[in-house]
Amino acid sequence: MRNLKGKFIEYFNSARLEWLSERENRIIELRYGLAGEAPYTLRQIAMDFGVSHERIRQILNRAFRRIKAKGRAQILHGEVNKPCAKLQQYLDETLKPQEPGLKERVLLLIKEFLTDSPILSCAAPLVLQCYFNREPARIWLKEITGKLPKERLLTRGNIHWVA
Repeated sequence: MRNLKGKFIEYFNSARLEWLSERENRIIELRYGLAGEAPYTLRQIAMDFGVSHERIRQILNRAFRRIKAKGRAQILHGEVNKPCAKLQQYLDETLKPQEPGLKERVLLLIKEFLTDSPILSCAAPLVLQCYFNREPARIWLKEITGKLPKERLLTRGNIHWVA
């Protein structure tokens, strides 16, 4: 995993900028603090966009599904150098979901991401949302956040999660 350290955010940003709309990108930037600001809550984003927080949650979920689906499609079509495919391949190589110890590898990726990330409080939900379906990600988030250093998680407030 060492040779891939730090690539997650690079691949994620490339994939989202290539494939998502300007609106979806702005919502992700606000939610996960990617624009250098503290992460926003769903309600804060909803107020900015003039929609409900439930609609923001739906937009986020759809955006992550689109990135995952596009990555899988690009791989199937041999377009492995495209941004969404690179993100999918990176997560597959790093997490090795078919091997035992998946939760430990997810935790290691998040801890390494936390080390260098400007979006400290959002690393766990962002990584989990990118790779897993909604329910497994929600369950794992509870387990994983209990194993992360609390001072790193509280630096910017609560863990932000797409509910």
